[in-house]
Amino acid sequence: MAQHFGDGFVVYFGVPSRSHEDNARRAVHTALEIVGSMARLSQEFERQRCGITVRVGIHTGIAVISALGGGDRRVQLALGDHPT
Repeated sequence: MAQHFGDGFVVYFGVPSRSHEDNARRAVHTALEIVGSMARLSQEFERQRCGITVRVGIHTGIAVISALGGGDRRVQLALGDHPT
């Protein structure tokens, strides 16, 4: 997980460890698991009159990933045609 803010987060596949040919496929499978899990959880919350919605965006393409900041405030940032 590269960043998290409030109720959202950004995940880069293949970073910082190692890139794989099927990183896009891995991202899609992970997104489908998240959506499915949240749908099941949402059913529980609906019984308590609360709602949960999930949105997923997947971007593919060439990007450069770099750590920015200093000390305890370092974050990874993706720059390129398709980063999220």
